[in-house]
Amino acid sequence: MLVFAPHDVTKNPPYCNMHFISCRNLLIYITPVLQRKVFSMLLFGIERGGYLFLGNTENPMPIIDHLTIISKEWKIYKNIEIKRALHLDGFVMPQMIGAAEKQSTFKGITVKEKAPNFLVEPLYADLLREIDYLAVCIDDNNQVVKTYGNTTKYILQKNFNLNLADVLPGPLKVVFNTLSLRVRKDNKKDSLHNVKVKYNKTFINVSLAITPLHNKTLHPDG
Repeated sequence: MLVFAPHDVTKNPPYCNMHFISCRNLLIYITPVLQRKVFSMLLFGIERGGYLFLGNTENPMPIIDHLTIISKEWKIYKNIEIKRALHLDGFVMPQMIGAAEKQSTFKGITVKEKAPNFLVEPLYADLLREIDYLAVCIDDNNQVVKTYGNTTKYILQKNFNLNLADVLPGPLKVVFNTLSLRVRKDNKKDSLHNVKVKYNKTFINVSLAITPLHNKTLHPDG
């Protein structure tokens, strides 16, 4: 009935269609730039008519135009936004509690985790945006683990969930499903070019490639 997971509101994808979100006495400890990002994520997560509960000294000024004040004293707000949009660039899936081990064993092979490189990842993300390229890392169930680049052209945000096939436009979804079957069978990269996708009342040509990832950090000696 319940799922517990550590959730970093600055980089993990938001939950959707929440009736109530309580985020109290957290935002006062982060920078204004990150506050704007977090407020955007909170607004996306609350369904229309849902409520946001903040701390006494916190103000949702970046999203106040999309809220109505229920209680100024208790910092309770109601979401009146109809359309929701969110950039998914650089999001990372949170680890489920109980699965977040520094070392984990898979079929007798030990995986050692390295510390995240906080310099390299932003450089990758900026470079991909510059060349108009999107990279999406998914697991065996097509669940999005991480994204790099601009998702707005290729991912439908009106019904956001973490299954990549469900959030791709129709033509890309068909190609993705077809290529996925081939890649899973042959265990090698496959691609298709010039897939026509509607974007901003016009059509753009998209190339889609799927590559199996092999974890090179696996080694039998630990």
